[in-house]
Amino acid sequence: MRPLQLTIQAFGSYGKRTVIDFTGTSQNLFLITGDTGAGKTTIFDAIVFALYGEASSGNNRKDGIELQSQFTGMAVEPYVELRFSEQRGGETDIYTVRRVPRHIRPLRRGRGQREEKEKVSLILPDGTEYAQNQKQTDAKLAEIVGLTKGQFMQVAMIAQGEFMELLRAKSDEKKLIFRKLFDTGLYQDIVDELGRRRLERKAGIDQLRAAMQNEISHAVIPDKYAGAGETARRKKNLLSYDRIEVAEAEVFLEEMRELCRELEEEENGAKAARAEAEERRGVCRDALTQGQELLQSFTQREAAERELAACAAAAEQVREKRRLAAEIEAAYEVQNVAQRYEDAAKTVKDTEQKLQETEQALPERRAACERAEGQEAAARKLFDTEAARCAQTETRVRQALDIFGQLRSAGKQVQGAEKALTRAREAAENAETAQTRFEEQEQNWRRQAEELGDVEARRERWKSRQRETEELADQADAVQKAEQRVKVQERTARKAALTYEETRQKYQVTSGDYERKQRLFLDAQAGFLARERLRPGEPCPVCGAIEHPHPCELAEEHRELTRE
Repeated sequence: MRPLQLTIQAFGSYGKRTVIDFTGTSQNLFLITGDTGAGKTTIFDAIVFALYGEASSGNNRKDGIELQSQFTGMAVEPYVELRFSEQRGGETDIYTVRRVPRHIRPLRRGRGQREEKEKVSLILPDGTEYAQNQKQTDAKLAEIVGLTKGQFMQVAMIAQGEFMELLRAKSDEKKLIFRKLFDTGLYQDIVDELGRRRLERKAGIDQLRAAMQNEISHAVIPDKYAGAGETARRKKNLLSYDRIEVAEAEVFLEEMRELCRELEEEENGAKAARAEAEERRGVCRDALTQGQELLQSFTQREAAERELAACAAAAEQVREKRRLAAEIEAAYEVQNVAQRYEDAAKTVKDTEQKLQETEQALPERRAACERAEGQEAAARKLFDTEAARCAQTETRVRQALDIFGQLRSAGKQVQGAEKALTRAREAAENAETAQTRFEEQEQNWRRQAEELGDVEARRERWKSRQRETEELADQADAVQKAEQRVKVQERTARKAALTYEETRQKYQVTSGDYERKQRLFLDAQAGFLARERLRPGEPCPVCGAIEHPHPCELAEEHRELTRE
């Protein structure tokens, strides 16, 4: 900052407006002299006040009303105006700052005084005014000058007796002052950035050192290794040093590689020895297994010899027991043959009784079949008649389709009854055939019973007859099941006939109701047309008239009747 012109009015010892031109001399260095109290320090205070709003040194602080001059009337406004230049990038910018201190002035009307606030204005190099409040303007001036008030008082304008304060200032404070004075902040930023990068690199190196020392701590050095002592010492040094010597670490790494090669060779030899030992162990294990099996065979042989000797001692008792066992088995066989004979005789008797019952029931079943055939013919005739009537009236009775569905179901049941009747006939014929075959077998059994004499021969014959008897029993069961199916089909036929009769009656009732309602609907067609089609202002579908003075009305009993 270089002052160019200073204007002072009613400020300190300067009552009248005073202009000091710092460009009037051609020299870069000039001297302000005068007697004590002449106003030399006031010039410095005016410059500092114009820039920072305070006019003081470190020992004598002044501001506001204290700066108002006592050598002029209070009606004169005090102010300080400073024009100064600032060198920036080879160009010179000129600023003008005008600051009015806090002061007292008389009232324009009446008697009395009032205090005026401090005011400041800044004219920029382009001639415009920096239109901001006082606080922001002060900050802008400090930014333009590049120094705080304290630094400015120590560098640019040193008051009387205060030069020693600069000399006694701390190194850090001097650094800040000179850095701003000579604009060397860039180099400090470079130093700070290099320091930050150094710390980052140091942190990375510390991480690498910690990782390397961690890996080194895991290394195990066998005592039988040739350079075990020296390698262990080097490992201890690498773990204890704060700084890792690269040469030391490379030597240790090469020793570890050599140790790994030796350990790999030992491992390969150990693997070969292990394979050989495993092979020998397999041979010994096989020999041991064979010896154990041989020992077990000898043990079993000795036990067998002892058991053979005991059996030889008890041979006589065994023969006697075998003889008794044979007799007992023969007795049991005779008893079993007798029991089977009795069972077969009982089966023959039961079969004869069932055959008689079947013969007695056969005429009744034949009569039932004949009745079922007659009912079937009548039902078929009635079904044909109703089917023909149904075909004739199908277009008029579409609402009775459910009833015709029931008729079709009844027809299917009749067909099922026909099939059941056919199966019943086949079952009856099979029963007759079985009865004839059973009579022939019964005669053969009687002849064979008279010829039976020897028990052993009977047993063999009765075995075959027992199988035949079982087959006959199965056939008899089949006949019974067929009879049961015939009865079920007879009940189904009767139920179908009843269902058909009920369906026919429902159809007659429904058909009569339909014909009656159809007749009523046709009779009331005029009323339906009038109710459904006639609208005021619309033509009649019959005569085309637009007016309908007397439309046909439905009778009271026909109002609920609909087309559906």
